[in-house]
This record gives sequence, C-alpha cells and structure tokens, in this order.
Amino acid sequence: MKLAILHLDTREISDYGDVSLASKQAYAARWGFSLITVRGTLDPSRPPSWSKILLCKRMLDSFEWLWWLDADAGITNLDIDVRKHCEETTDLIATRDANGLNCGSFLLRNSDGARKLLDAAWRAMEFVNHPWWEQAAIQAILTHDDTISVRYIDQRAINSYPENWSEGDLVIHCPARPNRLAVLSGYLKASTSASQSISFPSPSDGVSIDQCHASLLYGAAVSRKPDRLLELGVGGGYATSALLAAIRFNGRGRLTCVDSLFDWHGKMPQHLASLHVSGVKLVVQDERSFLQSCANDSFDLIVSDADHVNAGSWVEEYLRVASDGAFLFFHDTANGQFPGQKRILHVVKTRSLAHYEFTESSRPGERCERGWLWVVNRKGESRL
Repeated sequence: MKLAILHLDTREISDYGDVSLASKQAYAARWGFSLITVRGTLDPSRPPSWSKILLCKRMLDSFEWLWWLDADAGITNLDIDVRKHCEETTDLIATRDANGLNCGSFLLRNSDGARKLLDAAWRAMEFVNHPWWEQAAIQAILTHDDTISVRYIDQRAINSYPENWSEGDLVIHCPARPNRLAVLSGYLKASTSASQSISFPSPSDGVSIDQCHASLLYGAAVSRKPDRLLELGVGGGYATSALLAAIRFNGRGRLTCVDSLFDWHGKMPQHLASLHVSGVKLVVQDERSFLQSCANDSFDLIVSDADHVNAGSWVEEYLRVASDGAFLFFHDTANGQFPGQKRILHVVKTRSLAHYEFTESSRPGERCERGWLWVVNRKGESRL
C-alpha cells in the first residue's frame, strides 16, 4: 500500500514543527512511507490551516492513502503500522473529541469520495475565517452528505492528547496547548530547541571526512547561502552536522539526505532516524536512482560521499541536477581504493568547470590525501 505522511508548518511555528517533523521522518523511514513536507502556506489569502486541504488535493492522486498530521502532532511509537486502520471502502478515517471531528490527524483514501470532500471543503467560503477553519467545513459537509464514507476510530489510535495519551500510543497531539514545544519535546524525547548548536566531532571519532574538509564545507555553505542542499551518503553524520550548522547560521535552506543503509545492512541507525533540524528530508534510496529521479537544477549545493565504486560513472547526473553556480563536493576522488572516482575529476576538467582537489595532510590523523574535490557548476558556457 502506497502511503504518504503530510506535514506542513510555517516559520512562526517552526520550533515545535521541527520536533514534530523529526518523529515523522523516523517513522516514514521505519515503514518505507513517503514524507511530504512543506514550510509556508500554499494560499496566503487564507489562514495557514487551510493549506492542508490544498496539500491533500495536490498529493491524493499520487498515493493510495494520505496520513495528515498537524505540526503540533508527533509520532511516539515507531512499531505500529498505521495502515492497519485503512479500509478499501472508506474515504476518510478520523477521530473525535469533545468538540466532534478533529482534523489534526486523519487518513484519506485516494477515492472519489475523498476528492469530493476536499473540493467541497475548499469551496465552503463561509468557514474561511471560522475559529476551526477547514475542520468546521468538513464537519458540516459530513453532516449533510452521506455519500462520503467516514469511519471514526478510537481517538488514541491515531490522535492521542496529553490528557489521554498512554505509553505505546502511536501519536501525541497538542492542539491549542500553550508551550507546545516543551510539551512535544517531552513526549518525543527530542531536543527542546531546534536552534541548538551541533558541534563537529573530533578527527579521532573515526568519521570519514576530515575536520578541515568539514570546516571548508561549512564555510562554503555559509558563504553560498544555498536554498536546496543535498547530501548523498550520510555515513556518521559528520558532513551532515556541518550542513545543518550552516543552515541555522544562514536562517534559510532545506537539506535532503539520501542513504541506502548499505553500511547498516538495511537497518536504520539512530543518528539518521533522529535528524531534527528544520526542513531535513531523509530518503532511503541508492544514490544513482535518486539522482535519476530528480529534475534538472534541483539543488544549489551537493555533497557526494556514497557509492565510491560506481559514482564516477554517473557524474553527469550530478551536474544535471545541480543548478547554475551550484557548489559540488566529492569525497575520495584521489583514493586508490576507488579508481572509478577519478572519472569525476576527468569530466570536470573536460567541461572546464572551476574546481580544486584537496589532497594534502599536515597533521597526524588526517587522511586528506584521499581527495576532496570542490566544483563550481556552470551551465551554458564552456568556462568561467
């Protein structure tokens, strides 16, 4: 069953939105679900909550089921498969509280009934500025239209509140609660601040990329101000920490991390599952397949430290998905253990792209001679 989790927040609520998103990333990785994340409203003419209707409308045809979770709702049990609640004859699966239907967590099937519900809710202009916004519209529609199939399940199945949550519940949802960051952090055992600093590990920690290279990566990202960052091959998370620190410094940017989990025999390591900085998207996929699925000019900064055996054979894909002027970093380009990596430098030189390959160590413990290649992508011209 093809299911996607939908998450949307705005910069005003990104503190607890980041904490909530971290739990959804870990859960999506655990079950192989897609995770669709949006920061900002899709229609600024309406209150932000209405954007959930638009996002559901846009994504419904691409999946069999959608699971909407508000930004103040997080997942507290990675071992429960939400699909056990899905029924082929039901358009909407939801829960109720003392006020009736609650739209903080619901499942929506790719069906004519679901499309009818979303279209009707969006057209219900009388509810645009209602205190419950789209929730009031959906309640009114379901009251008068029995052609839309809805099944209400126990609230604790997918939508527990702090007052009724118990150990083992799937979701914690904190609607209209003061200090939602602290509440969510306590339940999700996450960071109490999405803006906390991340320090680089020392070279003795056995990380793959050397400290000087991570520092260079951080400085390049801080200077370049990229909006779309891609890391292929997370490894121990050393380069990841540099990129996340740069994003926080810049106050902008979204990081996508891709890893096949080859080094962990297909099992999700904790440091990948707990990525928690705003906008991080974790994709479990092999490097080549991911690149081939990306549109041209998709990223402004790319780090490649994944498939060293084969990456040199698809270097053109890196340059295709990199925007004009994008920074690209390739690791182990001078490492004799991976002769195919040398093709990366060959293609870069053939295209007359600005580049520098760092290969010298000066301190004990460094392994810079393996190669760290920095490339500036240029399109539509032969040289800078």
